[in-house]
Amino acid sequence: PTTADTALPVDAALRWKGSERTFSRRLAVRVAPRFSRARNFVESDRGVAQAREELAFTVHVFNDGTAPESDVRLRLIPGLYLTDLRIGESADDTIPYDVPVALGFVHPHQERVFTVLTTIASRVPDRSSVTLGAVLEHGGGAIDLGTATTVVRSRPSVESVAWELVSHEPLRPGRTVDALVRVVNAGSDVLRDARLSLTLPPELTIERAVDARRDRDGLAFADIPAETTHESRITLRLLRAVNDNRTLTLEGWLHAKGISPVQFAPLDVTTFAQAQFAQSAQVLAIPSESVNAGERLYYEIRLRNEGDGPADRLTVRVVATNLAVYIPSSTTINGMDIADDAGASQLWSARGLVLADVNPNVDLRIRWEMMVMSPLAAGTALDTRAILEWGEGTTFAVAAPTVRVQAQPSMSESTAGTPISIARIFPAEKAALELPPIPEPEPIPQAPAVPVADQAPRAITELVESITSAQEPVATAAAAVRDDVSAPVLYLDFSADRLANTLRMLERSNSAGGLVQHLFAVRLLFPEHAQDAPASVDESFAGASRALRAPLEKLFVRLRMPRLTITGKDLEDRESREALRDVVESLSFAPTASPRAPAEGVVRVSGAIELDVVRSLLPDLESAPLGAVAPWLLNAQLLGTTVYHGSERSDSLEAYRGELLHVLSVLSELPIEEFHRVLTSSVNRTLDDALANAIDALRGAAQIAGE
Repeated sequence: PTTADTALPVDAALRWKGSERTFSRRLAVRVAPRFSRARNFVESDRGVAQAREELAFTVHVFNDGTAPESDVRLRLIPGLYLTDLRIGESADDTIPYDVPVALGFVHPHQERVFTVLTTIASRVPDRSSVTLGAVLEHGGGAIDLGTATTVVRSRPSVESVAWELVSHEPLRPGRTVDALVRVVNAGSDVLRDARLSLTLPPELTIERAVDARRDRDGLAFADIPAETTHESRITLRLLRAVNDNRTLTLEGWLHAKGISPVQFAPLDVTTFAQAQFAQSAQVLAIPSESVNAGERLYYEIRLRNEGDGPADRLTVRVVATNLAVYIPSSTTINGMDIADDAGASQLWSARGLVLADVNPNVDLRIRWEMMVMSPLAAGTALDTRAILEWGEGTTFAVAAPTVRVQAQPSMSESTAGTPISIARIFPAEKAALELPPIPEPEPIPQAPAVPVADQAPRAITELVESITSAQEPVATAAAAVRDDVSAPVLYLDFSADRLANTLRMLERSNSAGGLVQHLFAVRLLFPEHAQDAPASVDESFAGASRALRAPLEKLFVRLRMPRLTITGKDLEDRESREALRDVVESLSFAPTASPRAPAEGVVRVSGAIELDVVRSLLPDLESAPLGAVAPWLLNAQLLGTTVYHGSERSDSLEAYRGELLHVLSVLSELPIEEFHRVLTSSVNRTLDDALANAIDALRGAAQIAGE
């Protein structure tokens, strides 16, 4: 090497035959620095490294030119996943790198070696490449020193898995509880295809999952990034009660690519269930208020397990009235006969009637019969109660309504005679109160003297004869007055088209089964006029007819649904109830009249009503809840009894109305839920036949009207 612009002298001499000639020249020397790729490069200390490890790179700088370079700078170009770069001419003397490093003079044929220390990032995909490039900048330009590459091995690592219940309250049947599942990926790579394999007891099921997907027997999570905690929520439902309220245990394993299965700690779910009979338990008496001495009295205990657990043991004991005698072999439970215990019902035996495994929502109907003793004083109270015991000593007592004897004691003076009881005297009807005075009975002829021992039977006979002779004129007169007095006549007129449409609806409503068709018959045959009544009465009937049919039209649409379940909203609404009440109140303005023939071509359904009976049903209509039997019983009282068409008439509707009133009276004794169930499950052949005869009469009238 030499300095720039140096002149090198060159002298030469030429000699020949004693002559000589000299030459002289000066050569200018040009020098420059030079950095070749062969001696300027970057290299890594290893080919494969782990994530989060420290990695060292070496940068070689060599000037193989003829002149030094004074303004040399080293620029580093780090690739992805490299952090915390430090550079120095030795590993012990490094400084953080942020801008190109000034190297100062680099003399010819002088090599300078720099060490670059860096750290691989903590979140690196497996088999990623980390690179470090270098560029040497000087006055004459820039030289690329190349790139060094290292392959990184990265793995996921499950640091912890855990799950816990959100609520620590015992889980009851049919209820749910949420569980939080946490998975911590502390590794440097993504945890892929993570899934939780669950071992569930048969009483538990997964109802839904949040931030997870149900997959076969467990849950599938999304990919969990490195250094991330994934949390999901699962909802567990207890399907049924667990024996002895034992604790259920869940077991789980976490599976994913790149890791060994990780087991969760067992998760305990405490359960609790209990039977409950106190809310709906009742004892019914039939009749419910009064009974004659010597008549049968029926009792029925109605129970329903409204709890959420089965009753392993339910004991029913009855404290029956001592004024009635048990009828042997009359005890039944849900229609099944229960054998007596030593001639008495098991209900009042020493251990009572014991039932096992009474599941939730199971209805029990325990019935028995008693014979009221005779004679008993009028007003004697017959009290009966039942005591229920279940679970761990839970006891509940329920009493039947007090039934009073409505008979007076026997008038016999000797036990050898036949006892006679006089029934309770009910208030006379209004028509009977307006009768003329009862004529005096003729004097009873004097009988010859008889022994004292025979006087009591003869006195009883004479008294019975006098009562009979005194009551016969009253009954006869009352009957005569009822025949003479007319009642309001209600009617409904059908055109040919309307009658055909009504018959089609009645036929289609039969597909629902049970007693539903009769509800349609009651509404479709509801009268719309009162004969000779003011216009206001007809308006109330017209408004009621529209209001009463509105809920029925909605029910008609639902008839095709399988397993139709009737509710109170399907039968009536508040508007229809108020409209029916207005009709009853307006009947006070309906005059008494005699039936009249309909107009030409009109089919009329007409009938007289018993106004006092209809009015007596109004209090029940006011107090009964929506969906009860009361409005249907009142509606049936308003039905017509005769189908008129011209000179033709049919009284088949009268038989149908009578049978319908009988059935509805029986149904009125049932709870409202039981009434709804019976509507779709019970069949009454006699009532169906009566309706079929009435429909045939309407169909015949429609055929005549069509002709």
